[in-house]
This record gives sequence, C-alpha cells and structure tokens, in this order.
Amino acid sequence: MLTKEEIKAKYPLGGRPPKFKTPEELAEKIYDFLEHSLNRIVEFPGKSEVLRVNVPAPTTLEAFCVFCGIRKTTFYAYGKKRGFENIVNQYEAIVEEFWVRQAAEGKRSLSPLPLRPIRP
Repeated sequence: MLTKEEIKAKYPLGGRPPKFKTPEELAEKIYDFLEHSLNRIVEFPGKSEVLRVNVPAPTTLEAFCVFCGIRKTTFYAYGKKRGFENIVNQYEAIVEEFWVRQAAEGKRSLSPLPLRPIRP
C-alpha cells in the first residue's frame, strides 16, 4: 500500500513554481526582452558584402511570453497579483504604443493579420 507522501511524489498536482517571484524580476525580464528585440541585427546580401542592419523586432505579448517560456494566460495571471498589476499594464501600453507608432509611420497596419472582406 502507498502512503499519501508516496502518492504525492508519484502524481504531483498543481502548477509549476512561479517564474517571477517579485515584480522586479518581471520588470527585469521585460527589459531583457526589449533589449533583445530592439537590438536585433538582420543581415541583407549586398552586391559585394553582407549588410548588417539594426531592425527592431516587433514588440508583442506573444514574443515576450515565448522569450520567458510562459503562456499568455500566465502573463495575465501576474496582472492579477498584488504588486505585478502596474508592470503588466505598463508592458501592455508599451506593446500598444509600438503598434500605433508603426501604423502612424506607415510601416504596419494596426491589425497584425491582414483583413479581408467577408464574402457572402
């Protein structure tokens, strides 16, 4: 017969430990992601050499979550935790500002997906 402790060891229930224990850890990871994204170097073949150009990567919530190894639902769950709300809201504002600026500069549409008319 198995004891309760053996059963718990064999069938662990519950989620993973939190990725970020403090709001400061989450903020630091956001800064790491923005540094990584904004300093992206893309190589373009030129006539005689390869051109290396800084082309910032799009700032998205999905890309940040992949960078951290978390799901979007996890990110939003942090927004409900005391102390994390402001950082989550600020990052959402950064993402929104990026896309609005891109649209205003004519670089991208506000929709990340192409919109097509619905045909009857």
